[in-house]
Amino acid sequence: MYQPDAWQKYFVRGTTIYRYPFIDEMVSYQGAAPRFYDDLRSEKGYLVEAGFVVAPLDDFAVDMRVYRLAMKDEINWVGAFPKGGIENFDRTTRYGLDAGVNWRPVDALRFRLGYQWVQAEFASGTDKGKTVPLVPEHVLTLYGEQTILKEWTLMETLRAVGSQYMGMDNANAYRPLSGYAVVDLGVRYSPKWADGFSLLFSCDNVFDTMYVTQAWSGGGYGYWGVDWSDFSSKWYNYDYDGFYPANGRTWRVTGRYQF
Repeated sequence: MYQPDAWQKYFVRGTTIYRYPFIDEMVSYQGAAPRFYDDLRSEKGYLVEAGFVVAPLDDFAVDMRVYRLAMKDEINWVGAFPKGGIENFDRTTRYGLDAGVNWRPVDALRFRLGYQWVQAEFASGTDKGKTVPLVPEHVLTLYGEQTILKEWTLMETLRAVGSQYMGMDNANAYRPLSGYAVVDLGVRYSPKWADGFSLLFSCDNVFDTMYVTQAWSGGGYGYWGVDWSDFSSKWYNYDYDGFYPANGRTWRVTGRYQF
């Protein structure tokens, strides 16, 4: 890291990645009996990144980071049950950029505009060059915070997410999930008489937007049943795309105490 003065910082960093399979990845409880994946390999990879933070003005700062993430044996679900299961991916590579602008014209006002871009693709195997599923290429976030009274702060967040391919669609053969935008609002109460304590009243997804963050192509559904022609037990499978819609409008009250 190089920091010539208090208003600017530059860095270059590299790190290795290693993750052993979790228990719920090694054992599946779907179907009539547990299923063990004792041949899963640990995830391995490395991350190289470079970036900077520059504040040309007291109330204005810009930050940016570019990176390359190379992974081997990522663990994921591949194929529909019962034929599919948890497997190791072929090699994958992610090139990305994170950038942000922070602006605080006065103490009572603060804003941040952030942008994330990532190009995630398979680097080997039959799907080489295809986009890794469930990784949106573009994410834009706008955050605002205003102190409206001495103890009350208003907060707003707009998050826009681009399209992404459904899980298990490693070949990018199906139509991707549509992008979406969600607005969250909140009011934080921080009483002066209780130092370190605050209450947050928030509403997530204010406009009750219907959107999907997780979906699986040809995920299928089935059950163990009896084939009455010979009284044998067999698996009856139904193939379809499985969608997991996000929560609609959600109200929250959260308390926090720091000491």
